[in-house]
Amino acid sequence: MPAVETLVHMVAHTALPAYMNVLLLLSSITAMTAHYALDYNINDRTLIFLVGTISIATLFTLLQYIEYITSTLNFSDSVYGLYYTC
Repeated sequence: MPAVETLVHMVAHTALPAYMNVLLLLSSITAMTAHYALDYNINDRTLIFLVGTISIATLFTLLQYIEYITSTLNFSDSVYGLYYTC
């Protein structure tokens, strides 16, 4: 039986996806803290945590882009390609 070549490469769970999960958790915490500070009228803390949330979101989006451009998969490799091209 001939060897089957695998086209899918596994991504280490300790690499980029793990960092992105941490960023999502951090952004949830900073958004919640900003909301808490806003409820108690602590405007300087609200601004600090809101800027922190937006910064984390920007970093997360950048990492998503890096993950996408370095990925060996694209939309035409799976069912998503069929869905989006119909």
